[in-house]
Amino acid sequence: MEHASSRHITAYLKGIAITGVVIGHTLAYYVPGAWRITQGYENGMVAIFFVLSGYGIFHSLQRRASINGDLRRGLPGFYASRAWRIYPLFWFTLIVSPFFLHQFSDWHVFSFGLIAKYFGFTTFLWSYPRYDDFTWFIHALLPCYLLSPVMFLLLRRIGLKKYLALNLVLIACFAALSFFILHFVPAIPDQAFVYRSFILGNFFFFSLGMAIPQSLPYFRNLTQRFATRYLLVAFSIIAFALTLRYSRIPSVVFHNSEALLTPFFIIAAFTLCLAFTIARPLLPLRQVFCFLGNHSYPIYMLHLSLWGLLLSWGVIYRQTRLVNGPSGNVPLTLMLLVPFLLLCFGIDRLQYQAGNYINKWRKHRAKPVESVPETS
Repeated sequence: MEHASSRHITAYLKGIAITGVVIGHTLAYYVPGAWRITQGYENGMVAIFFVLSGYGIFHSLQRRASINGDLRRGLPGFYASRAWRIYPLFWFTLIVSPFFLHQFSDWHVFSFGLIAKYFGFTTFLWSYPRYDDFTWFIHALLPCYLLSPVMFLLLRRIGLKKYLALNLVLIACFAALSFFILHFVPAIPDQAFVYRSFILGNFFFFSLGMAIPQSLPYFRNLTQRFATRYLLVAFSIIAFALTLRYSRIPSVVFHNSEALLTPFFIIAAFTLCLAFTIARPLLPLRQVFCFLGNHSYPIYMLHLSLWGLLLSWGVIYRQTRLVNGPSGNVPLTLMLLVPFLLLCFGIDRLQYQAGNYINKWRKHRAKPVESVPETS
C-alpha cells in the first residue's frame, strides 16, 4: 500500500468525520438512550470539516492569486465557485427535508427569517434556532468563506509564526469571554456564532486550517523517519480524542468547563489534520473513507431525511430515541444505505458536470467574435 497524497488525506479525514457524524445521529434510533452517551461527539467531528475547509480555501485563493496576478481579480470567481458548491444542495435540502422531518415544517412557511436562512444569513440576525437544526454548519461556514480572503492576506503579510501566535492569543481571550458569557447569560446564542460553548470557535478552526499549507515546509524533515511520522499521528489522534471527550456538552469536568476546554480541542483538531498531512501515513480502508469524504457534503445534508423516510416506513422507531423500545431493522437500513450513497454520488457528479458546462459556456461567451473580412 503506497503512501497517500494530500488529496487522499483530506478526503480520508472527511470520510472519518462524516462517518462519526452519521453514526452519532443514527445510533440513538437503534440503541435506547444512546443519545445521552453520543451527545457532543458528532458535533465535535464537524471540527475536522472546519479545519480542512480552511486548508482547501487557502489553496484555492493562492491559485487564483497566482493566475490573476492579484487576489482581488480572482475574488468574483472564488465567491461564485463557493456559492455554486454550497447553495444548490443547501436549497434542495431546505425544500425536501420538511417532507421527511416534520419538526422542520416551518421551512415551508414564508418569513423574513426563512429568506435569511436560504442565503445563510441567520448568523447575522443573532437568532436562536433549535439545536436539532442540522443546517447550522452551513450558517457557521459561510462567514468563514466571506472573511477567508482577509485571513489569506493577513497570513501572507505577517508570516506564519505571527499568524499562529495571533490566533493563540485570540483563542485565549475568547476562551475567557466565552466562559464569562456562559456563566452570566442563560441563553446560548446561535451555533453559527458559538461552537461547543466557544464564541467564534468555527472561525478559529478555519483560520488555523488556512495555516496548514504554510506549516508543511517546517516539518518536512519529520517525514523522513518512519517512527517519528507515526508517533506524530498517534499523538495527534490521542489528543483529539481526549479533548473531544472533555470539551463536549453537557459539561463533564465542571460547570461550563467546555468553554475553557474547547481551546485545547481547537488546537488538537488543527494538530490532527496537520499531522496527517505531514506524515502521509498508510490509510486503512482508504477507498471506502475517501469515497465517503469526497461526497461528505450531500451525505451530511441528506442523511437525516433518509432516517425520516425510514421512520415513515417503520424501519426504525422514533420512541427508541428517548425510552426503551424495539430496535430498528439494522440489516434493512444497511441495505438502503447503498442506494443512498449512490444518490449522493450522483448528486455530486451532476453538480460537477453542470458547473463545468456553465464554465465552458461563460468562456465561450467571453471570447471575442472574429470579424469576417468583406469580399468585393
